[in-house]
Amino acid sequence: MTTTAARPRRRTGRFGLYVRAAALSVLCLASAAAAALESRVATVDVTVSLRPDGKATVFYRLEWVVSSGTLGGFYFQGESFAPVWDRERCWADLPGGVRAGLEIKDLGGGRYDVLLAGGRRTGGTSFWNLTYGGDFAAADLVGRTTSPEFGDLVRISWAPVEWDQTLDSRTVRIVLPVTVPGPALSDSEKRAIPMRTEGYVNRENRIDYYGSPGSDGRHYLTLLFFQEKVPVRGSQELVLYFPADYLRMDLP
Repeated sequence: MTTTAARPRRRTGRFGLYVRAAALSVLCLASAAAAALESRVATVDVTVSLRPDGKATVFYRLEWVVSSGTLGGFYFQGESFAPVWDRERCWADLPGGVRAGLEIKDLGGGRYDVLLAGGRRTGGTSFWNLTYGGDFAAADLVGRTTSPEFGDLVRISWAPVEWDQTLDSRTVRIVLPVTVPGPALSDSEKRAIPMRTEGYVNRENRIDYYGSPGSDGRHYLTLLFFQEKVPVRGSQELVLYFPADYLRMDLP
């Protein structure tokens, strides 16, 4: 089976900005051992932790379900920037409580082999964790803009992979450098968050807010976007705007 991501689409934003969606491509590796491979990604969970300087750490957790044959790895390609891999935080949780390391090989042209270390293969259900850093500001995924109605704003425009198969669910969390009182926010605290977005973002996602613990003991505002029963090549383009004096970023 081959699993690929669609090419990114561009939409015109409320302020005349377009989305430069991150594009990924994930392909099952073909080999004699995997000739009868039948597998799918059931759920996708992504966390983007954004820093004030516009750089971010991206965490992917992919639930692979293998119904026939064994899976040894997949291709990863098409991110909007060159990933800086945190290899110590890249692993797969395999059946039986086994955690296996991953080998990530640069194939050039922004394409990577993601493999179970040591030529290992797996069946059943496994969870593959990828962690990498990147400069969202340099890739124009975060930037400044101005609206006649809303003044100076910080824009975030990003999207996870689009798959050529259905997904049971897909969740994206964006952690902002904005402190909040704790892990749970009251309804009034949520209503006070000055986030503006495109209408389709509200239509296509269930949205919530909470606080994620930081290494400094404080909690940081986390935006949650959830989709279920994602169709083939279903998109999750996120275009968000915040007042520049609320989301304080050190951007050009």
